[in-house]
Amino acid sequence: MTQYEQAAFESIERLKNDHEMEIVGLRDDLVGQDTARNAKFTTSKKLIQYRNMEHKTFASKNYDGASYFKYLADELELFERLAHQDNMMEKADKQEKTLRKRQENFMINFLKRV
Repeated sequence: MTQYEQAAFESIERLKNDHEMEIVGLRDDLVGQDTARNAKFTTSKKLIQYRNMEHKTFASKNYDGASYFKYLADELELFERLAHQDNMMEKADKQEKTLRKRQENFMINFLKRV
């Protein structure tokens, strides 16, 4: 009986380690996907318009106007990037939460069998 309990305990420990490694793998995948998604970050039409206006006013040697449009475009781009990053973090948290729930259910079922 003690051998059975020892084997069950070792199985539970291995399962916990496997679950932790799965979580670490998910986080690594999400970090890799995040860098790929940042490369595919799309800007809004308004930001593109600000950048175009910046270039046009700079070309017409209206440097004050160009710096104003640059400021507006930089602020809008920062806002959009932060919103995009928040959206990606929410998706990552949701994926991790579903994975942890699935692991928890698996562990409960495993403990019932043992």
